[in-house]
Amino acid sequence: MRLYYKLKNVKSGSYVILKYKFKSKEIDLSPSIKVNQRDFGDGRSDNPIKRTDTEYLKKNEVLRGFKEEVNQIIFKIQFEGVEPTCEMVRNQFKKMEKEKFFESKIPTQSTSFLVTYVIEKYLTHVETNSKGKYKVDEWKSGTPYSKSVRSRFVHIQKFIKDTYDDNLDFYEVVDEFYDKLQTFLIGLNLSNVTISKIVSQFRQFVRWSQKNNYTKGGDTSYKVSLPTNYKTINTLTEVEITQMFKFMGFNYQNEDGKVNPDSIQYYKNWKERDYFITDELMGTKKGVDGRLVGTIPTGKFRTFTTYEVILDMFLFGVSTGLRWSNLVTIKGINYDFDTKKFNPIQLKTKSKVHIQENDLSSYIWMKYVKNKSSLQYVFPLPCKENDKSRREYNTKGNNHIKQICKIIGLNRRVEMVTMSGDNSTEEKVYIHSMVSFHMGRKTHSTIGIQGGVDPMTISKQMGHSGLEMTSRYVGSDSSKLGKMFDFIGVEPKGIKETVHEIERKEVPIKLSSEDIDKELEILKSRYDRKLITKKIYEERMKELI
Repeated sequence: MRLYYKLKNVKSGSYVILKYKFKSKEIDLSPSIKVNQRDFGDGRSDNPIKRTDTEYLKKNEVLRGFKEEVNQIIFKIQFEGVEPTCEMVRNQFKKMEKEKFFESKIPTQSTSFLVTYVIEKYLTHVETNSKGKYKVDEWKSGTPYSKSVRSRFVHIQKFIKDTYDDNLDFYEVVDEFYDKLQTFLIGLNLSNVTISKIVSQFRQFVRWSQKNNYTKGGDTSYKVSLPTNYKTINTLTEVEITQMFKFMGFNYQNEDGKVNPDSIQYYKNWKERDYFITDELMGTKKGVDGRLVGTIPTGKFRTFTTYEVILDMFLFGVSTGLRWSNLVTIKGINYDFDTKKFNPIQLKTKSKVHIQENDLSSYIWMKYVKNKSSLQYVFPLPCKENDKSRREYNTKGNNHIKQICKIIGLNRRVEMVTMSGDNSTEEKVYIHSMVSFHMGRKTHSTIGIQGGVDPMTISKQMGHSGLEMTSRYVGSDSSKLGKMFDFIGVEPKGIKETVHEIERKEVPIKLSSEDIDKELEILKSRYDRKLITKKIYEERMKELI
C-alpha cells in the first residue's frame, strides 16, 4: 500500500496524477494539476514540482493537500476495520469530491495576516505549550526551549523591521526573502550552524501558520546553502573513558558499602534535594495471565548522587551508542537475558535496535537494576518519573557531564572550528568544555570502528539508515599513519636504534615475593570489582607468577 505522484501525458498536455497501489491493483486519482515534463521532479517527495515552474509553490501546496486528503480516506477506511482496497478508496474519493463541490457553493472569507503579527502568536504558542514541562517558578521568564526559540526570532524580527518595515506578507516569503535573511545573519557574524537553525525555525513557523489558518502562502522548501559540515568530529579516547570509569569520587557509597562523606564536596551552592537521588526498589505486579501489569512498593530505597548517575549514564551511552532519549527511558524489560542484548525502541526513528552487551555496559547495568522491577527506569534522576520530564532533563544532563569531565581532569585540547559565511576561525579548547551525551554516541562508533568492528554492524547497532550516516559519527585515527612506510626499513640519521628496538631491549624489574603477593591482591580486587576482564586478569597473573 503506497501513494506517490506520477506524470501522465494526454492530448491536452501533461497532468500530475496520484497513484494508489494496494496489493496487486492500482488506481489513478487526479488533483487536476497541469505541468511541463521538465518541471516535474521526484513524485515521492513533498514538493514534486520543481522551482523552474513559475507557480511551483501554489502547485506543490495543492498536491500536498490532495495527498493528505487521500491519506485521510485510507485511514478512515482502516479505522472501520475494512481493507483499503483500490475500489473502496476510489468510491470514498468520489464521495469526498461531491461534498467539496457543494461546499464550494457556500461563500467564505479568506484572510491573510502580516508575518510580524503571527510571529507573536507563534511565540505565545511555544511558551504556553512548554510551560507544563517545567516547575511554575522556572518558566515565569520563559522555559529553556521557548527562550531558545525567542532568541532566534529576535534576529528574524529585526531583519523584517529593517528590510520590510514590518509590512511583510507571507506570499513574499520565497527564495528572495530567505537569501536576504541569510545575508543579514552572516552580517551579524553568526556561525553557519546557527544561521541554519534560525532559517529552519522560521520554516517551522511558516508551516505552523499555514496549519493554523493564518495564511495559505509562504515557501517552506528553502535550504541554507552555507557549509555546515566543517566541524571536526571530536570523541573521547580509550584512556579518557577508562579514567572516567575509575573515578569513584561521586559515588554515594564506597566499595565497602559505607556512605562516602566526600561525595558532597562537588555540589557547592546546590540544594540537597538536587544532588541526592533516592530510588525506591519496586516489585513487579503480574496479571492472571502472567503478564507484567505494574509495580509494587517495597519500602526499600537506594541513594545515589546526581553526578554519580550522570557519569554512569554517559559511560553506558558510550558502551551502547544509545541516544539520551533512550538512556533516560530504558527499563529492565528492554534487556533480553537469552541473547544478552538490549532491545530498546528508538524515539527518533521509531525502530527497534539490538545492542550487544559488553563488559562496561554489563557492569553499569547490574549496578542499577539490582533488586528493581523490570518496569522501572534503570537510571534514577532528580526529576518527575515520566518519559517527558526525563527527556527534558537533557540540557541539565549535558551541563553536568561537562562539569564532571572538568573535575575528573579531561584537559586534552581539541580543535574547534566556526564558520560565518565563507569566513572560518579555529581555536583550541579543553575537551571537557565540549563533552555532551551525543559525543558519547560518536565515541561509541569511533572506538568500535577503530577496534576492528565491521562498519555495517556498528551502523545497525546505532540504528542508522546506512553507512553514510555512520561516517559522520566516526573520528579520524592518525595513530597508524606514522607507521605506513615502516616496510622501507630505513633508520633515521643519527639514531642507531629505533624506539621499538629500545623497548624490546628493556629489562623487566624483578619483584620480591612480598611485592608479588601485594600485586596479586590488587589484581584480584580489581577483577572482583569487574574493573578488568577475566582474560586480562589471567594474563597479568601469569606474568606475576
